[in-house]
Amino acid sequence: MPQGSLLGHLVFIILVDDLRLELLTHKSVDDTTVSEIKVKDSASVMQPAVAVVIEWSKLNFMNINCKKTKELIIGPLCKEPVSPLSIMCEHVTVFKLLGITVNSSLNWDDLLTTSRKEQQRGSGF
Repeated sequence: MPQGSLLGHLVFIILVDDLRLELLTHKSVDDTTVSEIKVKDSASVMQPAVAVVIEWSKLNFMNINCKKTKELIIGPLCKEPVSPLSIMCEHVTVFKLLGITVNSSLNWDDLLTTSRKEQQRGSGF
């Protein structure tokens, strides 16, 4: 499929439709986001989900872009030590997802800062 074609996004969504996880999965254009709601003192199931994504990508001849793979822990759990995931990813405290800037404390500071910078450049949202 040629890059930038109108059908490219639809074809990608059809191709990744068989990626089924026990966790929340958000698919948009050529990105897939996996999220977990973890209760304090409970075991995380993110590592098994990452293993499923890695295996699925191998079976479907797709590469995971490790430079774009990020880990963001939100809320009070971000202060707890977390074992690293087996996939090469960067742990971040701020992440932009679908045009919305989210930070680990779930406040609007980073979104407003980004919005002001974009308005100064004249791009808006």
